[in-house]
Amino acid sequence: MRFFSFKTVLVVMVISSLTGCISMPEMPERLQLYGIEVRSESYDDRFVRKSSGGYNYLPSKMNSKIYAFGALTGYGDRFRISIYNTSNKPINSNYFSDKFELFTKDGKQYILEAGSITGYPKGHINPDDNAIFYVDKPKGLKRESNIAKIVVRLGYDTRIVLKPDLKTSK
Repeated sequence: MRFFSFKTVLVVMVISSLTGCISMPEMPERLQLYGIEVRSESYDDRFVRKSSGGYNYLPSKMNSKIYAFGALTGYGDRFRISIYNTSNKPINSNYFSDKFELFTKDGKQYILEAGSITGYPKGHINPDDNAIFYVDKPKGLKRESNIAKIVVRLGYDTRIVLKPDLKTSK
């Protein structure tokens, strides 16, 4: 039978107590966004999220058949934006021409970087299909609750405006 010395037991107890005190990084605020195609930026303010979870929009200037969900991923360093096409026309998409912009409530604007071309969706989004885009959260953004909207421009003719869920953006 093998016995451990008092020193060995003491060292193991100290290390065990120290590792129990180490905490994992805190998860970021939970933020979710929803958006639809808005054909002109002059109508961005007419797309309104309601506290009930619904939204108001102008059918003549907006297209609810092209819609998107957005959320922060992992520890809040990237946005995951899922775009759905339930229209009858494909949506063009190109790594080099697509743009992702974030606007804050205090008037700042950030370009969101799409990362590597290898993980980027290819070509276009067919009718009744979807694509997922990952873009980096800007370093200058201090609080997710300050986000007013994210604007996604796919190809040269599709513009989607995502706004925060009022319940998760307070």
